[in-house]
Amino acid sequence: MTILEKIQRNENNCLDNPSLLSEYLVILCSHIIEAENKKTIADIEYAKEWSKLRITLESDKQADMRIKQEKVYIDLKATEALCKTILETIRAIKKRLAFLMVEYNELTLRSN
Repeated sequence: MTILEKIQRNENNCLDNPSLLSEYLVILCSHIIEAENKKTIADIEYAKEWSKLRITLESDKQADMRIKQEKVYIDLKATEALCKTILETIRAIKKRLAFLMVEYNELTLRSN
């Protein structure tokens, strides 16, 4: 199960566990470079395939429409979505950790 799935399912009550969220944050940050590398490779493959298609078609628009039917386009969009999802999840975890810190500080103040 991926970290994203664990967070979605709130496995081990992770949304209320700063330690676990921090661990997930570090792991996700380490995956950004790998995801961006995959995106770059997918972008290059897309450009190569588009260039091949463009030679046989009359216009850029036709090449754009045709490429959307190819696997390289799907791969590119999938890697773009993965990169965006990782970044948005990192942002959400940071916000959640900030909220938990405020909540913890309020509880600490009340108990004193």
